[in-house]
Amino acid sequence: MLTTGFTDEEIIACKRARTVICIKSVVLYETTRKVFRAGVEYEILSADWLWMVVRNDEGKPHSMDGMWFREHFIAGPAVVVPDSPQSQPSRRKLTFNPHVILPARVRSHSKSGNIMRGLHARTQIAIHRVQVAIGIEECVTTDSLLNAIQTAHSDGGNDALAGNNEPPAMFTNEPILLAAWEAGQETIFTLQEVNVCSGCRSHSGDPCPHHG
Repeated sequence: MLTTGFTDEEIIACKRARTVICIKSVVLYETTRKVFRAGVEYEILSADWLWMVVRNDEGKPHSMDGMWFREHFIAGPAVVVPDSPQSQPSRRKLTFNPHVILPARVRSHSKSGNIMRGLHARTQIAIHRVQVAIGIEECVTTDSLLNAIQTAHSDGGNDALAGNNEPPAMFTNEPILLAAWEAGQETIFTLQEVNVCSGCRSHSGDPCPHHG
């Protein structure tokens, strides 16, 4: 199973987004300088299946492998070019399959018409920002940010199961939540693909090379 490199899904998501969002601050041990801050969006300079280069807080290129990326970052929200509809990433409509084993928090269906969708995640990220503003220690603020990201990720999965491919209005101007919501949708897409993949459903117990 791939650990230090990047998966096809990660590369595609990052190239669509052109940015990554830090979920865990990064400090250089030799200088104690913080070069990436949790909750901040950073520009991707280049990305392939082995390495990604991102511009850090000092404006310098910073290389990372897949394992390091997964610990500290998520892909930013996909960039949409309004005048080029063909360049917009298509979303697949899903049907609920009861045989797919889903993460514990991704099981209920959202109501697509509910304008309050995403309120919980939006509240959590607001709490995170208040904690940062009043100087609460970083381990607490990181936890609150991860809680918001996890909630938005679950919202994306729930919406995908309900056939709702439109992000919650509550996530407008919130790239961190939007990126997590999109990742939640992709999780369900992948689970559905794995469920019908003959390679993954073999008796070996291991996923196929594409999904592994």
